[in-house]
Amino acid sequence: MIRYIAFCKIVEYGSFTKAADALGYTQAAVSQMIRSLESEYKLTLMTRTRTGVHLTPEGEILYPYIQKTVAAARSLQDKAREILAMDAGEIRIGAVSSVSQHMLPQMIKKFGMEFPHICFRLYEGDYTTMGDWLRSGYVDFCFADLTAMHGFHTIVLAKDSFMAVLPKGHPLSRNIVVPLTALASEPMIVAEEGNVSTVLNTLSSIGIKPNVQYIVHDDNTILAMVEQGLGFSILPAMVLDKTNYSFTALPTNPVIERQIGIVYQEMEQMPLASQQFLHFMIESPHEYITGHYRHPSE
Repeated sequence: MIRYIAFCKIVEYGSFTKAADALGYTQAAVSQMIRSLESEYKLTLMTRTRTGVHLTPEGEILYPYIQKTVAAARSLQDKAREILAMDAGEIRIGAVSSVSQHMLPQMIKKFGMEFPHICFRLYEGDYTTMGDWLRSGYVDFCFADLTAMHGFHTIVLAKDSFMAVLPKGHPLSRNIVVPLTALASEPMIVAEEGNVSTVLNTLSSIGIKPNVQYIVHDDNTILAMVEQGLGFSILPAMVLDKTNYSFTALPTNPVIERQIGIVYQEMEQMPLASQQFLHFMIESPHEYITGHYRHPSE
């Protein structure tokens, strides 16, 4: 099994050296594991170049199967730990950055007081990536905008409104509400969300073709760009909380909202620790779960 784990770590880090460090093995030992794996299957699975490690076409085909094998082994190990101690195990979570930064830390802290021996692994990604993670078993469940994730079980936790984020002194900054049509021709900074974008889909549905000048993955980078006057953005209210960047945030017309929730494959196939965490979130009162989250500027 360690060969499969090493294979996945190399793909994750793009480096034999970093994978070896993460696993606590020498680089030579990790290289030997991959050679052994390739010898067993009589296939070349990886190639090394100056830009890093890359999967061969054969490696690309086998990678999802190896991920599922590792995930199944981890579930087996967790189940064995659960038999010995019900509060042991590892929880793997996928999340968009706004949720991971502003929603999860409080939940994890509260949960950790009750179950101090459970380990968390948090992975941030866009909606396309998170869908792949769920299908491969790389994560146990995800926190996401439910309208952007399809083909999975979901649990609604909260609502969050999108806000028009404008540079200070923008002509519309004195408005109470910003008409989206008034921003159609202005440079727009869009959050990278994979193949699905709640904001762009909403704009398209009302006949607006935005002037997208920048596509950026990190929310803080978007706020820094708005602060410098490079354009406007439309971001969830949750993203705008607890930030030191200078901008004006206003509600939009029409209103754009997202439903934040849990996305998962099958509850009974999750490790018990993950099931416990989900039940904890659903049953425990929490400002993001029990109400309609609004940014303080509203």
